[in-house]
Amino acid sequence: MFAKTLVGAFAYAGFYKTALLKVTLMPILLMLGLELLRGYMTSSVSFSLMDMIIVGILQTVMAFNICRVVLLGPDAVPAWGKYSLGRSEFQLIKKMFLLGICAGLGALAYSILILTFEGVTAISHTTVIVISCLVWTPVIILGSRLLLVIPAISVEHMMSFGEAWKRTKSKTAYMFGIMIVFMLITIPVSVFLPKAGVPAWLISLICYYIGIVSTIALCLAYQLIIKRDEAKESMPVSQE
Repeated sequence: MFAKTLVGAFAYAGFYKTALLKVTLMPILLMLGLELLRGYMTSSVSFSLMDMIIVGILQTVMAFNICRVVLLGPDAVPAWGKYSLGRSEFQLIKKMFLLGICAGLGALAYSILILTFEGVTAISHTTVIVISCLVWTPVIILGSRLLLVIPAISVEHMMSFGEAWKRTKSKTAYMFGIMIVFMLITIPVSVFLPKAGVPAWLISLICYYIGIVSTIALCLAYQLIIKRDEAKESMPVSQE
């Protein structure tokens, strides 16, 4: 199931490449423009906050369009994507905002632990790795299961976090695996390519492509989980 999802995600990315290129082009260009703008803007709390909100909305809209193309077909959205914010989009933005808060709390807990240890003694690389695993593993597990709401809401299935948690109850390793694989692909790209002199815009494009494929994988996971649950519900109840 895990391998099928990963292989399927890259296969879908190739099969729907034209439709996916069109529906993601505008958000990607805008996010690249924001990256360029950051180099000319004086860093401030207000600008950073505004930048974070805009990028969050663009990523949410992009995920919405990708999910609809993959789950419902290219005709489910306008050729160049849907950018008007309706009920589904607002629900998705709200859910993404809440997930962002969870990630932020994880980052805060991580920073506090690192600063605490640094204040007491010289911190080793091993200690940093242990703290990172202790903090981020639960956060990633939580996020990977709750992210099921993204494809669900994109196709008008107004899934709550509670429902996502319930449906992924027996699929924790599966959802965690999908998320961690794409994280492990993105991290080396972000860390090593800049050292190799690869232009920042090209690195961003590679990361956006990885993000698109990971969203497709999430769609396929949603499809498989929903089909499994529907199959269970349709099974006749044995009478004793």
